[in-house]
Amino acid sequence: MDFYIEYAIIDNLIVDYLLLKESAVIMKIKTKRFFLFLSAGIGTAFAIIFPFLDLEPVFSFFLKILCAFTMCFIAVKHRNLRSMIFYFNVFLLATFILGGTALGIIYLSGINELVQAYYQTRAIPIGLAIAVIYLSFVAVKKFAVKIASGAITVCGLIDCTLVIKGEKFKAKAFVDSGNLLSDRRTGLPVAVISPSFYSSITKKVFPARHGEIAVAGAGSRWSLKTFKIDYMIVSHKGKSIVKDAVIAIGDEPKPTGADMLIGQGVLNGII
Repeated sequence: MDFYIEYAIIDNLIVDYLLLKESAVIMKIKTKRFFLFLSAGIGTAFAIIFPFLDLEPVFSFFLKILCAFTMCFIAVKHRNLRSMIFYFNVFLLATFILGGTALGIIYLSGINELVQAYYQTRAIPIGLAIAVIYLSFVAVKKFAVKIASGAITVCGLIDCTLVIKGEKFKAKAFVDSGNLLSDRRTGLPVAVISPSFYSSITKKVFPARHGEIAVAGAGSRWSLKTFKIDYMIVSHKGKSIVKDAVIAIGDEPKPTGADMLIGQGVLNGII
């Protein structure tokens, strides 16, 4: 049996990396490139070995699910079992949706090869699956973010705790429906804190610099410095949720008593 190894390595490695990375972006989970590539490498090794295995369909299905679960377990650092299960489900959903989209587009293009013959025929140009999946994921992500950002409406101040280098800082946050800021590299939400609150933080620790984000409004553009935090705990109506985020220093929030501004998307999963 002919087997074109470059197809298996290039397509699987990059596609698995994209799916793992973008699933983490949707879940607002921090990622490290090493673990993403390590997990994608496991998926690639499985894809190379699997065609040579002679398994019953039921065993084949469960083996694939087990491989996907292992990849999700390694790819990102999970805070608890619930986070792991949610990430696993998002990864599977993305795989099914985008894999089906890729197969549909490839079929409509006139390439009628069987999926299992993909690595033996070279009928499908190398990189085509990567391009289709990446473009489809960009479209799906934009749609999902747009739906999620307007799903929750909260009035007043809510309790938040920023954890920075192991130190906890309690804050009152105002939910600003206009705050759609996110870090371009990681997709994490940006919480805009006041200079006075930042000053109180630096009395104990100095947050590590993360980068800058561009902000536009009222016919002008400016940039805000961003800083890394361990995580943020958001509480509302007796419920709490842990969120990965970055912070930026802005002006003093207009609502009296607010230490920071957060977007509505931060509350997804809490109510």
